[in-house]
Amino acid sequence: MIQRACKLSKTNSFFLFGPRGSGKISILDHEFSQKDSLFVDLLNIELFDQFILDPTRFEALIDLPEHKNKRVIIDEVQKLPKLLDVAHTQIQKRKRQFILEPFRRFLAIAAQMNGQIVNKSKIASEVSQILFHRYRLK
Repeated sequence: MIQRACKLSKTNSFFLFGPRGSGKISILDHEFSQKDSLFVDLLNIELFDQFILDPTRFEALIDLPEHKNKRVIIDEVQKLPKLLDVAHTQIQKRKRQFILEPFRRFLAIAAQMNGQIVNKSKIASEVSQILFHRYRLK
């Protein structure tokens, strides 16, 4: 694995942005153990179908006793935006850590939904700057 020049928070929730195939999941697998983290992959069709039919199943899953104290990592979170509401509630009320990994266009889509006209390359640049300052990339 290529040595990464960032330090991911072990306590604060965050979005991890990057282009497809850039190693986002690899770095998460490397940084966060399976025993301390619940990985939710929305590319898993069975899991996705369960949550799209009944989003409360997601909350039931993460509140199971064996997962209750784990950080929650959601890959492809843009596929089910309702899960962001659950994540928000859990972060605010239960102080749980969520790591949300959407595809890079998610930020542009979210901004467009708020009626803003956005430049995707400008967004990518701004996210890079935020990550640079937040994690002190070397």
